Amino acid sequence: MNQSQKNPEEGNKKRKPIPQIWSVVKKANHTFNAQLEKSNEVKLACLKKYAGGSCYDLQKFHGTFMEQVERMTDSKRYCKDAEDAGCDPTILATHIVFLGSAMVNQVLKLGLQNTEVARDIDLYREAFLPDAQEFAK
Repeated sequence: MNQSQKNPEEGNKKRKPIPQIWSVVKKANHTFNAQLEKSNEVKLACLKKYAGGSCYDLQKFHGTFMEQVERMTDSKRYCKDAEDAGCDPTILATHIVFLGSAMVNQVLKLGLQNTEVARDIDLYREAFLPDAQEFAK
């Protein structure tokens, strides 16, 4: 089907804007991946750098980030997979949300063991995200 045969309504569809949380996470993840030291402290610093530079205040960003964590922990399958892997589901979910929306969706759809997260699970056992008040400092 060439351009002239397309339905006019299809051609006028606009892409949905990316929710701001995911643009912050994408930038933070990109910066984190470029670092030589890949510690939880560096991960947190990358996240705070871009969250603070957006129109979010840090507490609001933390709340939005934790909503995505809760989305994951609402899944009984995900929680069982995390516990079977010897991980706290909430701590692991914070690391998965940091990897981006595609990874969150992939883990929820395919299960933890069927994603690249399972390969690197030992990197995600310790918490990196403090509570909202501590995050905002």
